[in-house]
Amino acid sequence: MNRTTETLEDEIKFARARGADSLRMMRMSVAHALHAVEGSIERFAGTDDLKTQAECINLAMMRICNDLLPKLRLDTAADAQAALLLASARRAAA
Repeated sequence: MNRTTETLEDEIKFARARGADSLRMMRMSVAHALHAVEGSIERFAGTDDLKTQAECINLAMMRICNDLLPKLRLDTAADAQAALLLASARRAAA
């Protein structure tokens, strides 16, 4: 292998690692948010009070908007996706 091939293979390895890490982080964030929403579902089902049920829905929406979306790190996922596409294009051109 020449220097260019080694560099490209390192780039591919790094891009794949970034992609896998990004997916793992998304999975953890979604699992955490799901757990919080399940708690709201249980609390909702356990009460007949309309105000409390409304609060359960509000809490679940807040968890999705304020906790899940920022933790998904879509910017990191987009960077990983771009790195994979760039490595793919470089491999095709080599």
